[in-house]
Amino acid sequence: MNLFSKNRIIKILSINFKVKLVQDEEFGTLVEFSPREALRLLLCIESYILRDSIGDQLFGSFKTINDIGKYKIYNGGLFKFSDNSEKIKETRMCYLKKNYPNFFKKNKLIIFKDSDKSPSEEIGDVFKNLQTRGLNTEDYILVQVNTKGSNWEHIFEYFYSETYIKEGYIVDTQLPWNYYGTPDIGFYKIRGLKKGFLVNELPSLIYTDISLLKEIIPFLLKQPQLNEFTVGEVKTQSTKSQIIKYQETGYPTHFIEFVNSKKVLEENPANEMCLPIVKLKNNSLLQQEKFKYYSDWFFKIFKTLYIAKPYNRKTAKN
Repeated sequence: MNLFSKNRIIKILSINFKVKLVQDEEFGTLVEFSPREALRLLLCIESYILRDSIGDQLFGSFKTINDIGKYKIYNGGLFKFSDNSEKIKETRMCYLKKNYPNFFKKNKLIIFKDSDKSPSEEIGDVFKNLQTRGLNTEDYILVQVNTKGSNWEHIFEYFYSETYIKEGYIVDTQLPWNYYGTPDIGFYKIRGLKKGFLVNELPSLIYTDISLLKEIIPFLLKQPQLNEFTVGEVKTQSTKSQIIKYQETGYPTHFIEFVNSKKVLEENPANEMCLPIVKLKNNSLLQQEKFKYYSDWFFKIFKTLYIAKPYNRKTAKN
């Protein structure tokens, strides 16, 4: 099996996450996700809602703060400001709800398609195919799978996000550290919160898991602290990572590396379909004052994401 193929992705999802598979006459095996699962996919990897022949991409669009050294809300990510002012014009969450009012009401079918075409060309082809067959294109999400390995680190970041969410961790990908680089993944523990979730899905919990949102709110009203922060690196084309650089910042309590390079997989074919829980390692370079700084910075992002949740009369009391 080609290590960089849609068949491998679907098998990993099937074996490790017990997803529902659906057969399509044109695109073969599709994966059916709940709206919440579909949103996490859209946030973690380059994928497209097929509203039109151009498609909508959410990957990277919920960015809030892009520099660990300061607290300044990023314009053009989760928040869009009015021209020449600091007044918020729109949030990306509100944009999603406005343009896709039924997004959270119906399961989505994920099309994984092997293709080395340009994204615009592939989106146009798939959109036209669905339309020709009289299907509602908004029920589908396209993931273009590069068979040469490009974008596979994001795919594995997604796999490990889902793995550790199941283990009760709060997870983030592509950590916006700026000066120190961009760690691939982060796992967080807050004492008292037992259910895992993706950091950037917080604004959407009002639609997907209101009970979890209610559980989170008390932590936002006090001065919470992280109990644990793990920084991680995911590699698919290389056996080396920048993990030591991130350890040396003094921020993380733990670190972890996931190496799924082609060479490693060829030497250990049994790992091809498995996503083993890798043991977290203590960071001997931890600095408590740096960890406290990072904890405060993390909760600023956390609270910023919370205020971006849609507000209406039905949800006001929540």
